Amino acid sequence: MALLPESWPQAGDMQRHPLDNLPEFVAASRLTIASARRELVIQAPDLDPAVLSDAGICAALQAFLLQSRHARIRLLLNSADNTHGSHRFITLARRLPSYVQLLRAQPEDQAPACWLLADQRTLVWRPQFRRYTAGYACADAALPARTLLRDFNERWERGQPEPQLRQLHL
Repeated sequence: MALLPESWPQAGDMQRHPLDNLPEFVAASRLTIASARRELVIQAPDLDPAVLSDAGICAALQAFLLQSRHARIRLLLNSADNTHGSHRFITLARRLPSYVQLLRAQPEDQAPACWLLADQRTLVWRPQFRRYTAGYACADAALPARTLLRDFNERWERGQPEPQLRQLHL
């Protein structure tokens, strides 16, 4: 697959661009984050350090959050068990807690897929969280985005704060 053009995502581009390896997922995620204006929604079974602790991804997330006081990130995860040491996303979430919300899904609400949705439209999706194959990026994925977001919001309402990510103030 050819990497996505720097001009991606473009309004009206409903084509699914296949993503088959980690660098392609990271590049598509950076471009998606850079295109976002109001909200990023992330479904991730855990805080995948290969993507969510990537320096470029976290820099893009920080730039997104600082561009507007209305910018928000919501992340729903299954577990934070594999989060050890310093994780850039957790550091960012702790620095900007009013803009970043993390919740753990209830056991019956946990999902194996991983996806990033920008402004209810631009989608980066992969079916199996630990495999960087068979995924895609779509700039104008309004219909699948609507379905994913509806399901996400229902599970979000039942989600709980992740105790392992609590910051202790001493």
